[in-house]
Amino acid sequence: GDIHVGAGVSAVGVGTFGSLDISGDIDVDGHTNLDNVSIAGVTTFASHAHFGDNDKIFLGTGNDFSIYHNGTDTYLDNATGHLVLRNQANDKDIVLQTDDGSGGTTDYLRLVGGYTRMLASQHIRIADTKQLQLGDDSDFQANFNGNHTFVTNNTGILYLTQNVDDGVIRIRND
Repeated sequence: GDIHVGAGVSAVGVGTFGSLDISGDIDVDGHTNLDNVSIAGVTTFASHAHFGDNDKIFLGTGNDFSIYHNGTDTYLDNATGHLVLRNQANDKDIVLQTDDGSGGTTDYLRLVGGYTRMLASQHIRIADTKQLQLGDDSDFQANFNGNHTFVTNNTGILYLTQNVDDGVIRIRND
């Protein structure tokens, strides 16, 4: 049946209810198992939220974005629109770091907010047959097709400038 309470309730032991409506605050101490909890409003965690492998955190009305770990890899999946990483702190960066090959981590790519530029901290390798393209219309291109290297200028004059006093530009061939 129903339970109607006009004042506080203190219970010890096990209670089984088909339905329980509570208005106000609930304070639960100890370990509590709850299945299928719907929360309307703000939820605040004072510590951590733990999820098992392949358990997903869904965001958006249509579950458009999810975060999960499958036991080996971690995924951020976006199913609609752009995926935007935004840092709104003044003069701060977005930094991509990963293993440095020696057990530590290091920067690989930094989007430098204070100087509005990108900084690659490691070598950049472009696969065979893929081009480095500069300009809005790929005006300058450089690529390697697996056998030969090509540098192509598609607009205006190609300048090679040496700004060092008494410097030299050398084209070498074996």
